[in-house]
Amino acid sequence: MSTTLAEPPSHSLSTQPALLDAWFTRCPTLTAFSLAIQLGWLEDEFAGDDSISFRALQTTNDPKIHQSHYAHTQKNSFRHGGSYPAIWAQSNDANTRVIGLSWTPSPQRILSLPNSGINTVADLKGKRLLLVRRPNEDIDFISASALRTYEVALASAGLTLNDVTIVDHNIERSLVSDRVQYGSPKYVTFSKTRKTGRGTENIWGLLNGEADAIVGPENLIEILGLNVVFSSDTLPPEAQTNNGTPQTFAVNAELIEERPDFVARVYVRALQAVEWARNNRSEAIRIVAREQGRTELQVDETFGDTFQTAIEVGLNPKHIEALRTVKDFAFRHGYLEKDFDLNNWIDPRPLRAAQALLEERRKTAAYRAEVAPRSSAIRE
Repeated sequence: MSTTLAEPPSHSLSTQPALLDAWFTRCPTLTAFSLAIQLGWLEDEFAGDDSISFRALQTTNDPKIHQSHYAHTQKNSFRHGGSYPAIWAQSNDANTRVIGLSWTPSPQRILSLPNSGINTVADLKGKRLLLVRRPNEDIDFISASALRTYEVALASAGLTLNDVTIVDHNIERSLVSDRVQYGSPKYVTFSKTRKTGRGTENIWGLLNGEADAIVGPENLIEILGLNVVFSSDTLPPEAQTNNGTPQTFAVNAELIEERPDFVARVYVRALQAVEWARNNRSEAIRIVAREQGRTELQVDETFGDTFQTAIEVGLNPKHIEALRTVKDFAFRHGYLEKDFDLNNWIDPRPLRAAQALLEERRKTAAYRAEVAPRSSAIRE
């Protein structure tokens, strides 16, 4: 006797869409994407949608996932941060696309000891300049930033890197191993676990006579009475290109093709944060100060009149050319094993889709309420 299997009832067939497991990360500085995260808007955007899991890389305890902040190895991930890691990732076949750029003023300073006789860039000729390297990093963006600072500073005085001696100071630890999680359980960032952070490792090289000048943070100037030999903010914008100028907003190319709707909904929240920040500057400054462990006054002074332009995110042609300059520098100095076509790396479609979505949302009362001035808006 033959047996025929009955078809399962139609209601038992799964109609649930496949889970989208997506990630995000950002550098702790003033960007629209970071503001959208801290305001809780990414959480709000996908609240109640069981088909989407969207979380920060730093919410896991897996160092390999954390490392994606630098190498962009995690599938379906967004990253808004310094450009050297994004460039390195694309050079190493991460298959990402740049969907936006922002310009975060981050003055780089060359410092020397008082009474050293090194007071101007011209005085650096023949001197030893410290370069802290992390050879075990996928992309040593810290040394790349410092070397770029030395290069543009020397050029401003008609000098080149051949006119100085670069002194390498190697640190074998990785950046991820130097950091731990802290802050909100929903949105966390990295804090150094060691007192020997970037600035202190630089300064010891100066104090112990290892080098004559360093690229160092602002707080060392007043504490130790150091000479400011050079500050990059004295140069025209086109000469200030470095890791944070521009900041790169990148996403996996496959996600753009497979879920353009999702990418647009993420992006529109960053564009919304731009408008919110215009109306809530003091709150935006407070967010950045909390993430960076600085005072609000310090952060406010850092951005000054550039605040409005710093929060913008888009594809400004000048910023694209700045990104090209940074990429070419990284390749020329061996931070990249292979070059790639920058034009093919830029994808304007998500920005256009997000702008169209933004125009629709601006018509709603809910949107107007979210971007309105308010006294406290940080999602704890």
